[in-house]
Amino acid sequence: MIRWCCCWGWWVGVRAGTWAGRRGVRRVSGAPRHRLTLRQCDVFLNRIVRQHVRGKLPPRAESLLVEIPPLIQRCQRNGVAVLPHILSKLVKLVPSHSDAHRLADVALCVRTAVRDEFACLSGRDVAILLHSLAKTGSCDREFFDRAVARLVDGRQDAQLTDLTVTMWAAAHLGYRCDRLADVVARRMIADPGQMNARNVSLVVWAFAKLNVMHRDLFHAMAERASAIATKFDAQAISNTAWAYAVMRIHNDVLFDVLAGCAIAKVRSLAPQHVANASWAFATLSVRNGDLFAKLSHQATATIDLFTGQHLSNTAWAFAKLGLTDHDLFSAIGRASVAIIDTFDAQAFATTAWAFSSLNIEDADLFDVIGRRSADRIDAFNAASLATVANAYASLGIVHVDLFDAIARRSLGLIDSLTGHDLGNILWSFARLGLGGKHKDLFHSATSRLVSIVSTIQPPALTNLACAFTSAGMLRNDLAGDLLVQRAIVVISDFKPQDLSRMAWAISRCTAVNLDLFTVTLHRCVAIIDLFDAENLIKLIEALAPVAVMQREFLRRVAQRATNLLDTFSPGQLARIASTFSEARVAIDKSGASVAVKDAELFGEIQRRTVARCDEFLARDLSMLTFALASVCAIGDHALLDAVTNRVSVAPDTFSPPDLAQVAWAFAVADHTVPEEVVVLVKRVFASTPGLDAASRRLLQDWQVSLQEPRSAVIPCPMQDELASHDLLADVIHLLQQVCTSSSLEEGVSCPDTGFVVDVAIRDTRLAVEMNGACRFSQDIATGHLGLNGRTQLKHRLLRQHGWTVVNVNFHEWANLQDESDKARFLTERLPTAIGRCVHTT
Repeated sequence: MIRWCCCWGWWVGVRAGTWAGRRGVRRVSGAPRHRLTLRQCDVFLNRIVRQHVRGKLPPRAESLLVEIPPLIQRCQRNGVAVLPHILSKLVKLVPSHSDAHRLADVALCVRTAVRDEFACLSGRDVAILLHSLAKTGSCDREFFDRAVARLVDGRQDAQLTDLTVTMWAAAHLGYRCDRLADVVARRMIADPGQMNARNVSLVVWAFAKLNVMHRDLFHAMAERASAIATKFDAQAISNTAWAYAVMRIHNDVLFDVLAGCAIAKVRSLAPQHVANASWAFATLSVRNGDLFAKLSHQATATIDLFTGQHLSNTAWAFAKLGLTDHDLFSAIGRASVAIIDTFDAQAFATTAWAFSSLNIEDADLFDVIGRRSADRIDAFNAASLATVANAYASLGIVHVDLFDAIARRSLGLIDSLTGHDLGNILWSFARLGLGGKHKDLFHSATSRLVSIVSTIQPPALTNLACAFTSAGMLRNDLAGDLLVQRAIVVISDFKPQDLSRMAWAISRCTAVNLDLFTVTLHRCVAIIDLFDAENLIKLIEALAPVAVMQREFLRRVAQRATNLLDTFSPGQLARIASTFSEARVAIDKSGASVAVKDAELFGEIQRRTVARCDEFLARDLSMLTFALASVCAIGDHALLDAVTNRVSVAPDTFSPPDLAQVAWAFAVADHTVPEEVVVLVKRVFASTPGLDAASRRLLQDWQVSLQEPRSAVIPCPMQDELASHDLLADVIHLLQQVCTSSSLEEGVSCPDTGFVVDVAIRDTRLAVEMNGACRFSQDIATGHLGLNGRTQLKHRLLRQHGWTVVNVNFHEWANLQDESDKARFLTERLPTAIGRCVHTT
C-alpha cells in the first residue's frame, strides 16, 4: 500500500508539473525523501517538451540542467540507455542563445558516461545521441568514430532512419566517414522504398555537405524523391535541390518535380528556402520561368525577412540565369541598404556582381556598398576584390574611395593574386580610366606576371591584354610581350568571347603583332560556328577599322552572320551591316585593299529590316541604310520605301545627321522620295547651321541629285574621293600623249555638283576618273569588284550635268603590260573627237 502511494504521489506531481509529488510521497509514507532517477527525469522532460513552446526555458526544466549532471555521474551501466533521450529533450528545450554553457556541461557528462558503454545502447540510441551532440556542437572525432563503429560494426540494429540521422550529424559536425557513407548508401540503394521525404532530403544534403560523391545513391534518391515529391515540405525541397547543385548532378526529372513542388508550396517557403532553391537551380543552369516567377513574388513579399546572405544568393541566382526582374532587384536593393552592415565581403561582391551582370544600376545600393567595402577592404580576399571591381567597372561607376582601397589592398595581396583575379582588377581600372592614377598597381602586376604568365588562361589573358592596351603597354612593355607570347601559345584554347576581346586589344595597338594577328584569325575560322551574334559583331568591329583581312576569313564570317540573323536584334542588324561596309579585304599581293559586301548577307539584312522596321531606333535605321548604300548593296527599293515611311511618320525621332545619312542613301539608289519628305529634310537642312561638315556634304549631294542648285558653301571633298597619286601621275603622263587637247587640268571642281574631277578638259566637259582601290567594293562570295556608292553617285551626277566620264580602274590598269597597251586602253575609251591614233613600236 505504501509503495503504491509513493508511485501515485510522484505521478500526480509529474502530471501537475511540480515537485509536489515527492513531497506528497513523504507525507503519505512518512519515509525519507528519495532521489530523482534519470528515467524519471526523462519522463518529466518528455512531459515538458510536449507542452513547451520554444523560447525561454521553463523554470522546472532549468533546474534540471543543474541536477542532471550529478545524476549522470552516479548512474550505473544499466542507466546509460536513457542518457541520449534526456540530452535530446534538453536540446529541444534550451534556446540556442541562453543556458548553452549548462547544456554543454550536460553533453560532456553524457559523453563521458557513454564513451565506454556503447554496447548498452541500441542503434536508435546511438543515432539520437549523435544528433543531439551535433546540435550542441560538442562531439570530438574520437567519440564520433566509436559511435559509428557501434552502428556499422556492432549488432547492426540501426534502421534506415537511424542511419540518416547519423549521416546528418556527421555532416553537421564536418566529420567525413567513408565507412559510414558506404553503409548508408548500400542500405538505402537496396531499399529506397523505406525512405520518407525528410530522410531523402537529409541524406543527400549530408553527402553533399561532406562532398561524398556516390552516383548510385544520388540516382536512387532522385527516383525516390520524384515518386514521393508531394510529401516534400519547404525544407526538404530546399535541401534536396541544394545537394544536387553542390554535387553538380543535373537530373532533369528530379528538378522538374522539385520545381512543381516549390510552385505549389511557394507561400510556405522561408527566405532561406527561396535563396537555396534559387541558387541550386541557377548553379545547374535550370531556367524554369514559372518557378522563378513564383520565387520572385515570394521573395519580394518577404524581402524584409532576408539576411544578407539570402539577398546576395537570390540576386546571384537570377543574374546567373539572366532573369531581369526589376521589381525584385529594386526590393533587394532597398533591403540590402537597410541591413548593409550585416554583409560580409562575399555578400558585397556577389550582390554588386548580380546587379552589374543584368545592367541594373542602383545608385543608393552601389554608393553604400562602395563606402562599406572601402571601410572593410582588409576583409576582402583576392576573388572578392576582383568581383566587386569588375561589377563597378561594368556599370561604369567610378567610386574613387572604393578603387583607392582596392588598389591598396591589391598591392598588399599582389603575390597571391591569380591571373584571373589580376585580369579582372586591372581591366576594371583601365575600363574606368584609373590606370594612370594607379600606375604602381600596373607595374607591380607586371612583376607578378613574370612568375604566373604560364598559368594564365584565355579569359584572364584577354582581360589583361585589354587592360594593358588601354594603359598603352601591350606592345612596348614587358607585360605586353609576356601576354602576346602567352596568347600565341594558348590560342587553341580561346573561345569566341576571348577572340573578340583579343581582337579589340590587337586593334588598339600602335603596331600590330602579325604573329598574334594571324593565329587569332586562324582560330576564329576554326571555331566560327561557335560564335554568337554579339561576339561575331564585336570581332568585326574590332578588326574592320585597322586590319586588312583575307577574303576567305570574311566569307566565313558572313556565312555565320547570315545563319544567325534570326537571333539579331535591330541594333545588331545595324551594327553588322555598318561594320561589314567598313571592313577591307586584300585583293592582290601589292597590298591593295577594297571595301567588302556580301550579297546574300546584305539581302537577308534588308528583308529583316523591312519586316521589323518599326522596331529600329532611328539612329540604327539610318546607320544600316547608309552602310548598305555606301557599298551599293541596296538590292531593291523595299528598304528605302520602309525608311521613307518611317521618316514621314516619325520625323522627330531622326537627328539631323541621321536624316543626312538617309537622304544620301536615297541619292545613291536614285530613289524617288515623296514631296513631303523632301520638304521635311530641306527644313532640317536649313534650320541646322551647326551641322557637321560630313552631314552637310551628304545633304548637299542629295540636294544635287534632286536637280537643285547647290548651296553656296561647299566643303572639302571626302578623303575617299581622291584618286590614287601613283595612278593619277601615270595616267596623266599618257593622256598628254594621246589627247589632242592641251587643256588637261587636275583636281577640277565641278561648279554644279561640287565634286572634284581627277582630270578634266573643261571646254568639252570630259572627266577622266582614276579609280583606285579606295573607290571599290568586292563581293566576297563572287569576287566581283564594283564601284562603291559614293563613286557611282559622283559619276551619275556628273553625267546629269553634261560631263563625259571616262573610268580608268586600278585593277584594269595594273594588268596592262607596257605604255603602248596603256595608251591604246585610253584611246579606246576617250571620245573620238578627243583621242588620236597611237603608233606602237
